[in-house]
Amino acid sequence: MKITSNKKPPIRGIIFDWERGLDPWHRDAFPDHLRDQAPNQSSNRETGWFGIDWAGNAIVFVPDKTEWT
Repeated sequence: MKITSNKKPPIRGIIFDWERGLDPWHRDAFPDHLRDQAPNQSSNRETGWFGIDWAGNAIVFVPDKTEWT
């Protein structure tokens, strides 16, 4: 089993590259008038890895401490 961290991104697979960032689904990432509709309402905004496709688009977010095999 492997665990992500700020220095260890998830595996590559279909992902072209990985970039560090903050949870895009956390309420703090939303404009004030939409914060109550954000999917992640927790108090702490997590850091993690954005999976980047061949065109440079972020297509997935994987928080730190995520386990994979």
